Amino acid sequence: MKILYVLAETTLYSNIYSGVVQQAIRWKEGLEEIGHYVDFAIPHEEIVWENYDIVHFFQYTNATYSQISSIKKRGLKIVVSPIIDSVYGSLQYLSARLPSYGLSLTNHQVLRKTLIASDLTLARSTYEKNSIARLSSNINCKIATIPCDYSDKPSNAINLPNSKSEHIFHLSHISQKRKNVRRLVKAAISLKYPLRLAGSISDDDFQDWLLRIEKTHSNIKYLGRLSKQEVIDEMKTAKIFALPSIFEGVGLVALDAAYWGCHILTTSKGGPIDYLENHATYINPNSQRDLEGALQDLIDACDHPTSQQYIYENHLKAPSSLNLVDEYREICDAF
Repeated sequence: MKILYVLAETTLYSNIYSGVVQQAIRWKEGLEEIGHYVDFAIPHEEIVWENYDIVHFFQYTNATYSQISSIKKRGLKIVVSPIIDSVYGSLQYLSARLPSYGLSLTNHQVLRKTLIASDLTLARSTYEKNSIARLSSNINCKIATIPCDYSDKPSNAINLPNSKSEHIFHLSHISQKRKNVRRLVKAAISLKYPLRLAGSISDDDFQDWLLRIEKTHSNIKYLGRLSKQEVIDEMKTAKIFALPSIFEGVGLVALDAAYWGCHILTTSKGGPIDYLENHATYINPNSQRDLEGALQDLIDACDHPTSQQYIYENHLKAPSSLNLVDEYREICDAF
């Protein structure tokens, strides 16, 4: 099969640091390893649509539905990975079903129309699949769950350091409110425990706040954006990796940190539990007391995490690309 991947323009800021971009890259690599072809749509290069069997959209915008409607006229099959990284409550489900009467569509109406137009919708977790199913109720919408893979593919589990540095590591687009970094910083200050932050900052107010925090609290350090090897080195070293987001669709970075031997603290909201199961500590991300209590327990922990072998067995040996091919084939009459 030949597949075209289309990334939403919302990935441009974080670029290769975006979890969505990394997911698409991992799937492309996995599919090509088993003999299929995957291209990324490049706006300034001509796209010969007839060369492809499937067009796969990652995320969605107001333009996505129009693009899908146009492409489907060419006879191509459409797959959408909507990427739900927020909590969907009753109000969101209701707004998705309201008629627009010619007015601008809400985000949830756009998503519902996109789901209706696609041949296959892919979810990354049980939570995401359930959210999609509620939004698409009463319509004919095929939904499948395809987990994301761990970022690297070592041939076997590797040896880890016998001891870890006494500090917390956090990696994300740290100025996003959803990542809950202000609460994490407050916890580290309260516990007087070192915290090393890395990733993108796109908010001047947040950057100014973090700079003031660094000047007044020696245990807080911002490392900037890191290379892939620098991230691995940090994860090999840190005792704890914390991702206390208000919500996480998947939290792939926590999966990576668990492989490198970190104790994992993450949110109870969203998809991380599907990937880490009992190999992480889950917290209510809206509770400062819950966060600080869980961090203190991990600071005091003397055991070594056993998550590496679990991740190797469940997220490396059977890559999701095999399941992805099965889902692609099912919607392609020619295969």
